[in-house]
Amino acid sequence: MHSFLTGSRAYGTPRPDSDIDLCTLVSYRDMRTIMEACNQTDIGSPVPRSISLKFGQLNLILTCDPRSFAEWQVATRDLWEARPVTRDDAIEHFKKCEAVREVAKKPLELANTTN
Repeated sequence: MHSFLTGSRAYGTPRPDSDIDLCTLVSYRDMRTIMEACNQTDIGSPVPRSISLKFGQLNLILTCDPRSFAEWQVATRDLWEARPVTRDDAIEHFKKCEAVREVAKKPLELANTTN
């Protein structure tokens, strides 16, 4: 299991009531076990790639996908290097990262070079 701090406590200007955002990579089996223990059985199968669970001020961001975990790490590092970052700026950065991921999933269309 691997974890890192993200959110305003990592790269923003946290307030006393700010969440503690902890991103954690877990196995598929552990993800299912944690979801069941937290009565998240309505999510169904297959287990989602990522889920956020709240425990008071702790926001536990769980993922069983190493690629998603790495993407969270890269985005958090980018924001940490630019700190302090506003919540709106962080949300915008994560949206851009998600857009890049979606573009990367699409097959490359090569122009027809035959005449």
